[in-house]
Amino acid sequence: MMKLLLTTFLSFSTLLLSADCNTFIKENFGDNYSAIKREVSEDDLFNEGKIADIHYVISANNRTIAVVKEFDKGLDSQGDFQKELNAYYLLEKSSNNFFNTPKLLKSGEDSDHYYLMLSVAAGENLYHWLKEGSLDQLLEGVELSGQALRKFHSRLIKRPLKENIARKYNRAKLFDKFIDKPSIGIKEVKDHFLTTKFTLGQVHGDLHPGNVFYDDQSKEVTFIDFSTLTNPVKTMKGDPIAADAMKYLTSLQSVAYVYGYRCDEIKEIEEAFFKGYGRDLLSDEEIDLFKTYYALDLMDLIQDSQESSPLRKKQFAKLYEYATTWVVS
Repeated sequence: MMKLLLTTFLSFSTLLLSADCNTFIKENFGDNYSAIKREVSEDDLFNEGKIADIHYVISANNRTIAVVKEFDKGLDSQGDFQKELNAYYLLEKSSNNFFNTPKLLKSGEDSDHYYLMLSVAAGENLYHWLKEGSLDQLLEGVELSGQALRKFHSRLIKRPLKENIARKYNRAKLFDKFIDKPSIGIKEVKDHFLTTKFTLGQVHGDLHPGNVFYDDQSKEVTFIDFSTLTNPVKTMKGDPIAADAMKYLTSLQSVAYVYGYRCDEIKEIEEAFFKGYGRDLLSDEEIDLFKTYYALDLMDLIQDSQESSPLRKKQFAKLYEYATTWVVS
């Protein structure tokens, strides 16, 4: 039944049955190609909740020609494979001239896994440019990613629309647990969520430095990992684009803080983002609210670090320091 549904839903993708990921790859490319599993780096601070294993398809001359996402059927209780498959179908049908996304090459399954085979994103992700690139390269990548995100958000935008989204975005237990200063108490935050007019549209849903690639030669920006993509055509309302933009900006700045960037350099990252994204799509109230929210969200992330390595715990301590400094300021 699943095979029939997928083949019908995504006519340009062929569903293949295979014994495992390596077999899936060899069936498509031949015996001269192999798979290398991507191991999660401790630099990937926002990749704790990964939903699929990533495999690179490597040719005989050691060139990466495709990426395979492998979803464990036993763990895919939220239907993340189907969500991402649907997202690529939506992106394929939509005009996509102003921003880059991976192309879906094949989909498949075996008894234990689902597979998505995707084209390779050009360049390196923003973790690389934060850690290995020059400040000028990073700022250029951030500015161009801001431009691309604006075009992504502007495709299907509805503004302004007042929505009671407190139920979706407010985490009362999180606020109760961490916020003990009257100026940023839970009631004030909840009131803002209930009264702010949000600009709604299509959002990625999980933008962070690992999901944004930048090629400093071609100047291309590519967004990856679309299991959280909203479809405003279907929902008729979308989600607040400020949540998408501020999650991305907050993650960039917090990782920069962990990597030892100075405060003035972190400010330059914000300026570069808004130089590309602009300030006319969002109100100052939306920006401040979601920057505060994601600073609080960083604190929530700390709770997952208890069984981490010493390096990861040190990184999370820096994240907490950054989030606390931003919120109380």
